[in-house]
Amino acid sequence: MSEKCCIDVFDDGPLGVEALETLTNSNGDELDIKKRIALCRCGASQNKPFCDGTHKKIGFSSIIEKSESDQENNGGRRAIRVFMNGPYEV
Repeated sequence: MSEKCCIDVFDDGPLGVEALETLTNSNGDELDIKKRIALCRCGASQNKPFCDGTHKKIGFSSIIEKSESDQENNGGRRAIRVFMNGPYEV
């Protein structure tokens, strides 16, 4: 049984991601990842797309909208693509 990918949205902080298979940057290059990673949401990290804790220094504040999804992961690849200075595609 394969491990499920999990993305946690931390209040006023990064996205915590576990069991991701691939992380692709805006150039299409696959980045090295660990079992658990933190992705920057504040835009100020010096190690983008990874969080370096800068959100605490700059007082980053987030608004989180929680929604329920009834869609199942139908065996799709667990991947995130990073757009240049933009959003993540999950």
